Amino acid sequence: MRDPRVSYLFLAGLVFWLGLWLALGWLLWQTRRWTQRLDTFLTSSPPDGGRHGEATKRP
Repeated sequence: MRDPRVSYLFLAGLVFWLGLWLALGWLLWQTRRWTQRLDTFLTSSPPDGGRHGEATKRP
């Protein structure tokens, strides 16, 4: 039978790499979503003709 510490180390490494890849993928997805939102925000013109980021003033 093998040393139990080896399997624990292997398990810890596996969890670490899995978490790292998951975090990287999530970060990439978030940045892609935000750049897409920023792109649509910059290309689309506001309906009331006002500046971007300004709340539409309604009476």
